[in-house]
Amino acid sequence: MSIQVNPLLSPRIITIPEADGTEITIQSLINQIRDWEDEQVNLCYPSLLSAAGKETLDATTKVGITATLINAKLKFADRTSPTDCDVYGGNLVAIDVNGYPMNAVQWATNVTVTIAKSSSATMVQYDSIDNIETNVEELQVQLGETQYQIDGLHEKIGEPTSTLFEHITVIESLVNDIKDAHWNKMVLTKVSDTEYLEELYDDAGILVKRTYAITEIGDITTRELV
Repeated sequence: MSIQVNPLLSPRIITIPEADGTEITIQSLINQIRDWEDEQVNLCYPSLLSAAGKETLDATTKVGITATLINAKLKFADRTSPTDCDVYGGNLVAIDVNGYPMNAVQWATNVTVTIAKSSSATMVQYDSIDNIETNVEELQVQLGETQYQIDGLHEKIGEPTSTLFEHITVIESLVNDIKDAHWNKMVLTKVSDTEYLEELYDDAGILVKRTYAITEIGDITTRELV
């Protein structure tokens, strides 16, 4: 494999050529990025990633590897027909130029990318998971009560109340954020040049399915739920 990097964009784009196939492991991606960074002509550019993990826990177990792209995104080259591509063998995340989390994948024509999140081989905090699930249930109850109140107000005033809709949107966002905390597979599908579909799964099935509208102005990319 031989990745291609455009270091002048923000975020930088790391492209896997179509000829190199439809999948890549986290370790292979890290190796190729380090090879690119070591080239004399590329030494002037800031690092593209940081990596952590693979510490030995016992004779047969190691901590999972995580690659963090720094103001960079991974892209599988555009295709002429619908193609499924996979990233596996660890975790892939990204931060923007200001250090805030962002999607690690750059959308490409006719490409659907699946990222299989690897669970680190460490102690599972079951109490924390139980607390998350409890919080989700409580927020869902609050969401239902808020919807009931909105329905009652609609009957009284006969028209939507924008402020209440903002409240229910905030609660829905909180529910989704908590659910997002324990997904293990993300499927990203480009719907159009300005819209994409994100699906998060856990072992029991789909957790969150939502569509975003994308707006790019200069170096700034924003997304809004559709």
